[in-house]
Amino acid sequence: MTRLSLVMIVRDAAALLPGFLAHHAGLWDEAVVVDTGSVDGTAGIAAAAGARVLSAPWEDDFSAARNAGLAVATGDRALLLDADERIAGRDFERLRAAALEPCAWLQETINYTDQRSHLEWRPVRGRYLEEEAGHAGCFVARRVGLFPLRDDVRFSGRIHESVLPACEAAGVAVRPLEVPVHHYGYVLSAGVDERRRLLYETLAARKLADAPGDPGARLEYATALLEGGRVAAAAAELEVLVQGSGCLRPVARGRFLLGRLRCEEGRLEEAGHLFAAAVRDDPAFVFGWVEHVRWLAARERWREVSTALAAARTACGDDEPLLDREELVALVRTGQLDAARNVAARLVATCPGWEDIRALHERLSRPPGA
Repeated sequence: MTRLSLVMIVRDAAALLPGFLAHHAGLWDEAVVVDTGSVDGTAGIAAAAGARVLSAPWEDDFSAARNAGLAVATGDRALLLDADERIAGRDFERLRAAALEPCAWLQETINYTDQRSHLEWRPVRGRYLEEEAGHAGCFVARRVGLFPLRDDVRFSGRIHESVLPACEAAGVAVRPLEVPVHHYGYVLSAGVDERRRLLYETLAARKLADAPGDPGARLEYATALLEGGRVAAAAAELEVLVQGSGCLRPVARGRFLLGRLRCEEGRLEEAGHLFAAAVRDDPAFVFGWVEHVRWLAARERWREVSTALAAARTACGDDEPLLDREELVALVRTGQLDAARNVAARLVATCPGWEDIRALHERLSRPPGA
């Protein structure tokens, strides 16, 4: 029988851990909890629940802490979760079935957030009503969260740590798994947000110092600087990033972020070139398309807007609400109100909690003169 080991790191998670363990009861065969310095009874709660608890000094390195847990886990597969995360109960069976396969599984992490200002905010889709309850939006990341327990599969990176490079180097197949991780760490409190932001900025700086030629590390540091309001410093890092080469994905995101900053500075033509380059480098990056389309729409270049939306749908899928929103805006602005009503109705059905779109749909649905 394939045994599944939960491997998690914690610190002062006493308020979260009981609910986490109760929700996931029966999902794994073994739990390894690495405590990096809790003072609130976290270790005792984990031990009382039957977990194997390790105390490990915090070394400003998430990978080091996670790898300490992997080193003592005894299962066949490792499951990565944190105390502020959930697997929906309806997905337990699918995850256990995936654990039977000797491959690594790439999962979406749905990071719920109440901050509409987040650069990659998107509305929730109504697919997980219980998990989404009370949250209008999120931003989505991806990670290898279920993988074989092998000595040659370990995490790397001080922050935004990943086993993906190790899986690729070891020849472990990586496949997508339609079992998302629901993450609530961004909706706990403003104090938690600020402590995390400061930690992430520190670790991102050290990660870049460890690997100054890594475009992903430079993007992470620039993003951390932006989140801290250090716009000039972030812009300087992004300028270095977009002039470099290597992996196009972080470079495309760097162009997107720098384009946003150039718009704020009034350097609009330069911003337009950056947005166009972002979608050229990474056609599946929907937020690059959104900014590219908005840039065109601001100049009323409607034929090019239509062409760009068609290309974006080809790359990102026909059911992308963010593209529907841009199409809706374009239809309203060009007076195509019947078509706009149809798109608005589709969006309301797809994202029932998207209040801005619901309000627009109601306005479009009123009789003329009402």
